[in-house]
Amino acid sequence: LEAVKQAVFKALETKRFAFLIYSFNYGNEMDRLVGVSPLFVQSEATRIIQEALSTDDRIRGVENVSVEINGDSMTITFTVITQYGSFQATREVTR
Repeated sequence: LEAVKQAVFKALETKRFAFLIYSFNYGNEMDRLVGVSPLFVQSEATRIIQEALSTDDRIRGVENVSVEINGDSMTITFTVITQYGSFQATREVTR
């Protein structure tokens, strides 16, 4: 479970398409959500997290995504369901 937590952290800290060392399937595009309508952010954040984590076979899904927006930053909290159990994760995004 700790290895999956580390993989989730790394995938959500890496900007997608920004580094040649990673394939285009790795990383996320969360930074483009800052400053966008809160209603859009909630659904899009869920999609982006699920897409970023779907490449890991150990991860079964993502649930309970909540977004808190504070000016030019947002905090996203969610539950990751894995084959080894579940855990809570948080990602802060700033522009």
